[in-house]
Amino acid sequence: MKNLESFKEIPAILGETIFKKGFETARIANMTQQQYIRYEKSWLNYLSNKAAFDTATKEGLAKGIAKGIAEGREKGFAEGIEKGMAEGIEKGIEKGIEKGIEKGIEKGYQSATLAFAEELFLEGMPAEKTAKLLKLPLERVQELYLLFQKKPAKPAPRKRKPASKKPKPPAD
Repeated sequence: MKNLESFKEIPAILGETIFKKGFETARIANMTQQQYIRYEKSWLNYLSNKAAFDTATKEGLAKGIAKGIAEGREKGFAEGIEKGMAEGIEKGIEKGIEKGIEKGIEKGYQSATLAFAEELFLEGMPAEKTAKLLKLPLERVQELYLLFQKKPAKPAPRKRKPASKKPKPPAD
């Protein structure tokens, strides 16, 4: 265990999660101060982007589902009345709600994707990477980036600075 940092790859026999964590810890422990600062910044950016995406997805889905349910109910009522008593009002409502939920989920996903694309734009991510990450056509991402450039800038959120490790003074 004391020679973990000397391995280039984890040996197959040590492929269990606990050993992977040990190798990761050893890799981080052997970083220079500059490497560690870059690692921390990268990790914080990842967590920030993931949290923004997760929040946007949840909010978008919640809004989309609520709107979809409302639209679905309306559509379901309209279809149920139109088809008449033969097929029954209940069947129309269920079908409308189902379609509304699907539509709401899709709208929520689109809303979350748009919010995440804007967050990546604000972080300076190139359009090509954003398109690949969000699985969107590059042309669509470029259109969005043009829209984001025209949009008035929001005040940037305050970022917390990671605690810097000061080198210990030499012992006398």
